[in-house]
Amino acid sequence: MEIRQPKASGPLFQDKDKCAAVLRMFSLFSNEVRLKILCLLNEGEFCVHEIVDALEGKYSNISQQLKILSLAGYVDKNRKANRVYYHLKNNKIKDILEFLHHHL
Repeated sequence: MEIRQPKASGPLFQDKDKCAAVLRMFSLFSNEVRLKILCLLNEGEFCVHEIVDALEGKYSNISQQLKILSLAGYVDKNRKANRVYYHLKNNKIKDILEFLHHHL
C-alpha cells in the first residue's frame, strides 16, 4: 500500500501574499462589530452617529473599529460640514458581503 503525501495546491497555497491577504480579511470579518459596520455600509454612506445608533454601540468602540477598517483599506470617509461620513471603499468588499449573505 502506497502512502500518498498531500500536496497543497490552488492559488491560495501557491501565492503566500494572497493567502496572507485572505487571512487578514477573515481576521477583520471575525469581529462582530466590524462585520456589522461593513454590512451597514454595504447599504450606503453613514455618519458615525448613525452607525452608533444603528448598532446600538458605544461611540468609542464604533470609532475604533471604523479606524481599523479604514487602515485596512475597506472603508473610506468624507467630511460634510461638521460630520464625517463613512462608506465602503470598493466593490470588492460589497461582492464579498453579498456572497456571504447569499451562501450562508
